[in-house]
Amino acid sequence: MVRTGGFESIRTGPPEQWLVRLGTAIGTIAVTVSLVLVGLILYAVVSS
Repeated sequence: MVRTGGFESIRTGPPEQWLVRLGTAIGTIAVTVSLVLVGLILYAVVSS
């Protein structure tokens, strides 16, 4: 595929700026929710 230039035919440009911001927002929300859940689990274990 490298010799025939197949990779060049499927190459795309960089993502749009709105898509980068959306991905960053979704990732930040996912990490925040995960940390809150870990905190609540630790609280439940310690308080019992």
